[in-house]
Amino acid sequence: MSLTERRRLQQLVPELPDGSGISRSRSFAGFLNRSLSRKESMNPSSHGQDYRMLIQRSSDQRLRSVKVPKTPRPLRALTIIDALRNGLQECIQLTNDDMKGLLNGNERLPTQNTQQLKAADRYLKRLELQLSKLEELGENYNVQHRLREGVRNMAQAYMSSSGKEKNHALGNVKAGYKECTQAMCTLEAQLEQMMGSLEMRMKGVAGFARLCPGDTFEIIIRHGEQKWKSRGHVNKDASQSWDQEAAIFKSLLGDIMHIKASEVRTLGNRIIVGNKHCETKDLFSAHPQVMTISLNSNGSLKLSLIISWNPLDGIADQNVWSPWMLKANDSTLPKPNRDPVAVVTSPAKAAEELLPHRSVYSSTISVASDRHSSVSPKTEASNAGSMSPSNMSVTPSQESLENAIRAVVSSVRDIRGRYSQLFNLETQIFRLGKILLPVDGDNGRMSRGSNLSISVESALDCFDFLDEVEEEDNLTRDAQKSGTVDSGIEAMADSVSRRRHHDEQISSGNDQIDLALVQHLIYCDSLLESLGSYGPLKHSESRAIRHLQSQGEIFEILGNLVENPNLLEDFTTLMRDITEKQRLHLLWEQCAGGHYLCTSADSVVTQLKARYVHFFKTFTETERQDVLELLICQMLDRPAFDPASIVTLFHFLTFLKTDNHWEVEVLLLKFHNDLKILGSLQSKNSSEVVETLQSLRGRPVDAAYAIQIGVCLLSTEDDVVKAARDFLLNSEKDTTLRSWMMKTYATALEDERTEIRRSACIALRVLRASEYLHELIHVVQNDVVPAVVYEAKQTVLSFGEEGSAALRSCTGSPSDFAESAVIRA
Repeated sequence: MSLTERRRLQQLVPELPDGSGISRSRSFAGFLNRSLSRKESMNPSSHGQDYRMLIQRSSDQRLRSVKVPKTPRPLRALTIIDALRNGLQECIQLTNDDMKGLLNGNERLPTQNTQQLKAADRYLKRLELQLSKLEELGENYNVQHRLREGVRNMAQAYMSSSGKEKNHALGNVKAGYKECTQAMCTLEAQLEQMMGSLEMRMKGVAGFARLCPGDTFEIIIRHGEQKWKSRGHVNKDASQSWDQEAAIFKSLLGDIMHIKASEVRTLGNRIIVGNKHCETKDLFSAHPQVMTISLNSNGSLKLSLIISWNPLDGIADQNVWSPWMLKANDSTLPKPNRDPVAVVTSPAKAAEELLPHRSVYSSTISVASDRHSSVSPKTEASNAGSMSPSNMSVTPSQESLENAIRAVVSSVRDIRGRYSQLFNLETQIFRLGKILLPVDGDNGRMSRGSNLSISVESALDCFDFLDEVEEEDNLTRDAQKSGTVDSGIEAMADSVSRRRHHDEQISSGNDQIDLALVQHLIYCDSLLESLGSYGPLKHSESRAIRHLQSQGEIFEILGNLVENPNLLEDFTTLMRDITEKQRLHLLWEQCAGGHYLCTSADSVVTQLKARYVHFFKTFTETERQDVLELLICQMLDRPAFDPASIVTLFHFLTFLKTDNHWEVEVLLLKFHNDLKILGSLQSKNSSEVVETLQSLRGRPVDAAYAIQIGVCLLSTEDDVVKAARDFLLNSEKDTTLRSWMMKTYATALEDERTEIRRSACIALRVLRASEYLHELIHVVQNDVVPAVVYEAKQTVLSFGEEGSAALRSCTGSPSDFAESAVIRA
């Protein structure tokens, strides 16, 4: 962060009040509450020093609380190393630029310039030292990663061979694999200490026609075991007051950020506005960043945070953040003489939204044109030829079962009793929470459960020798340390055996069950975001409830497996509990490579290509890939295909057993035809689009077709627009078809894409769908895109006096209607 940026940031928001730092506490009570004496609180000059002491103290505590993971995460670690390297290089470049600016500036205060240059030089050297340490750590980690993969391949070779020395050789290979694994884990712990910290400052909540004076919002941000809770109040002048304006998070390697927003109503009632998950690897920048997050599905509420990265926080010799920046101009630092309450003005419209809500229709429309896009960070490519769970790659958000179960338990607790259809889901989620997050009798809070899985042995579960746990391995651990690891790593590795029981990762006792649990918990959490929506647009909520009911049945089966993992031995009965179709049982076993609960999406695609090779004879390679990727997207309810995503037994069988999908060949043929028609409707050749629209007349159309036909109304080609209008007008002759089309476009008003919402408004205008007047009024009041609001207004006005009266009553601004009427005329 440059000197000018630091000054600008300090002027934008006041200095952090004491006690706003965050410590890593398993109780999630992360704030360091430091009470000031009356003398200190009355002394304005002491606040800046106290704040720096608070940072130093929290940094020292984090430095001492080293936590070594049990299982290495090579892809995540290498990604973070690259992000940190880029961030440190950017910091070094900015520091050099600031030093040049001091040298080339005026010399009115030569003494002050000299002091600043010396401080900047010291800071620069520490940054360069940090970068060199990171480079060295990255090289060591790469070496250990390559050694570990080599040992794995060696073990596979020994397993396929025969001889008297086979068992002895496998024992040596096992010891070598454990050494490399432990070295990687200790290196990851060192890497986490080098990640610095993230300072988050509340900028405010913005809402288009959504915020009113007196509204109160509560924002909870979790990062691992750290938690920051801040409550904001909208004042009469549209400014916002927050009780906790800022906080500091220690950057963690294996955890993403979870943001939960609630609207506080009377009598302490809360309504969940939204839950979001944010990646942290993009926040390692020398510049302060404004992160804007859409809290709810339609984007009418946005949270803005100012995030600053301190790369040297947590380092042993760290004193203050960029000391030359803090000392540059102490007179500009705010020095409150009372306990401050942050007052933040309404934020400006953001340029970027993070983690948009998944579209209802994108899984069928966008696959043809965006085959290679991904909805989650890509991970190591899984080997399509090997279906062993050890070869499946896992995304960072999939690595923490505890984070997933805690997030879902918290969300379900907030909606408990509001939806009678979700009673079974609530029961099963709380059941899982009770099993996996047992209550510690000493302190009455959730503690970590016993750790029985996701160990080094489970990574090699394809080898028979891993079934035997040798107690002497722990006794000879020190004698088997790898020679490539320095003494510092060895010292940190010793802490693995000394970790307390509740510091270990929770687990069901079986890595396959854990992985399946995480997949469905994350999906369940995303569905819970759609609940509690206000207004007449309820399609997303209704859809979420249907899917959550299905997830409740899945969690019931998973809960039984957690309580009794031996049920996995009778895999046929387990599959029969989901569906009686034996054909689907055999198909899953072929895709998963055996009796496994999970496999990779890429493996499913590869095996289905082999299984239906004769069916795909007339297909091109691109068509085969597109059809199977669409199948996976539909199965996982995701908008785009990611080869590294995980497909569970429950995803597979639950999808194929419904709507006659068990006829896989028929389903694949339908997907192929859908993609061809959608591709024709999206063609740049207007004559092809018109011909396709004419061919669809009188035929039943899917929702994806209807949505794309609506998009044709936005075309710049007059003949395409006319053909689309004629198609919609022709559907009016059939009352049932018209009703279905109107309902389809009404649900499209909730789509995340602007063009879909615009086209839906126009299509409802063509269909003269006055039955959906209230839905369109809701769009006028709450949509954040002016183009969509304009089209919705035009549609409402096209309904005559009824529409005009409804528009006047909802906004009370006659000038808006006069302007709209002129444009319409």
